[in-house]
Amino acid sequence: MNDTHPKISVRDAILLEGAIDYISASWVYGVAKDAGMASSEDTRDLAIGVIAELISTGLMLPGGFQGPGFVPWNCSAGEAIHRVASRWVVEGNPNPLADEITWLSSTPLGDAAAEDIRAIGSTHR
Repeated sequence: MNDTHPKISVRDAILLEGAIDYISASWVYGVAKDAGMASSEDTRDLAIGVIAELISTGLMLPGGFQGPGFVPWNCSAGEAIHRVASRWVVEGNPNPLADEITWLSSTPLGDAAAEDIRAIGSTHR
């Protein structure tokens, strides 16, 4: 296969999908795994790092589902990142089930970033 398009980053893949739907930590792990990490722990660490970046930059909000909708966690970005990392390590499974760690919801800033990624991608076609 001759792939002439640049490979999309884990961060950008999450932003693009996040503009369409909620993202689970498990889905982030799968995207990180596709990046070719050497071990499941390396994949987990990459996933945690990308989630931390997305939360700390205000591109995505962590939370969960209660009743019919998404409910963001009521804490600071730093507390949320600590919570994600702690839960992931305590669970002991590098590849968590969808509801084990967190769900992510794109913010308006994240949606704008996804639009920028799409625009840049369309100029490479």
